[in-house]
Amino acid sequence: MRLNNVITLINAELKSRANIVAFEKIVVDVKRVLRGDLFIAYNSLDIPQALSLGAYGIIYDEDIEILDDEVAFLRVSSCDDALLRVLRFSLLNKKIKSYDCDKITIELASCLEYRSDVLVINSALKTIYSKIVNLNENSVVLFSSKITPIELFIDSTCMIPNIEKTITTIEKTVFETTFIYRDNYYDRVLFSPFFTPYLEKLFNFLDSISIEFILKTSLHVEHFTPIFCDKDLNIVDFGMSQKVLIFENDMELIETQIDFLKSMASWAKMLYFIPLSFKSRLSDTLHVEYYADDMELLTLMETKSYHYGLVAGKRGSFLDNRNKTKEKRQLVMEF
Repeated sequence: MRLNNVITLINAELKSRANIVAFEKIVVDVKRVLRGDLFIAYNSLDIPQALSLGAYGIIYDEDIEILDDEVAFLRVSSCDDALLRVLRFSLLNKKIKSYDCDKITIELASCLEYRSDVLVINSALKTIYSKIVNLNENSVVLFSSKITPIELFIDSTCMIPNIEKTITTIEKTVFETTFIYRDNYYDRVLFSPFFTPYLEKLFNFLDSISIEFILKTSLHVEHFTPIFCDKDLNIVDFGMSQKVLIFENDMELIETQIDFLKSMASWAKMLYFIPLSFKSRLSDTLHVEYYADDMELLTLMETKSYHYGLVAGKRGSFLDNRNKTKEKRQLVMEF
């Protein structure tokens, strides 16, 4: 791509006196830089390495020292915006069909294997830059506008599935599902039936656009994550304790998950750990413990009695940082 075209495309300002005419390609991973490339420097510390590998140009968005005046240093307002413009340009003439999905459906779509050119975008654009740039003509892209800027695509369509019932549930618990789909029997999949409507919606949609896929034996999503614990909150193997902490970072799902737990585990002693900022949105009849910060949440989780504890506003990795939180709590108490 020619330098003048790049400057226009990403709305950049040339800050060096380089006589560069064109670049071989644009890259975001410094380890992949080759001679003649244009490097998007999300981290200014990567610039010396990019130059040593032969980069002809650097795109950057912070105050830095121009290390080589013969290299095209292109200042932009935002590397994210520059990347978005580059990717949008790369898709212009490929006749890509893009479909906007909700966040859970896009995570489920990431768990499938496809027999045609399908790209599921469920991470930062810079991490899958090469996959987007190298998409084949007429590929299908599934994304969520809650995660990926919709401006990436010239035209996109909301995923509108039919409502045909294609999944037959044979047995279900709070965290496992045995079901049949297209005469295939899936036994005790670690997949909460809370997600079955989303999975069925995805299946129906893929069928409607004639996309063949293979369902893996594992369907992992970063929502409604169960962590089995002993009485001291030490993590144990799945199913090996009657105490379960369920982590959900997306506050929009909390109320439907509360309803689900009430219907699926009415026998269990439930407790809901909810951020204080969410207080006015829940019924006063629920067994709720409100927390203001991580230290208070950890104390509540350790001292309260429950079988299932739904932890709103946190990911399952919260328990991985438990020791740091406890140390911080101890320092506050000593002070």
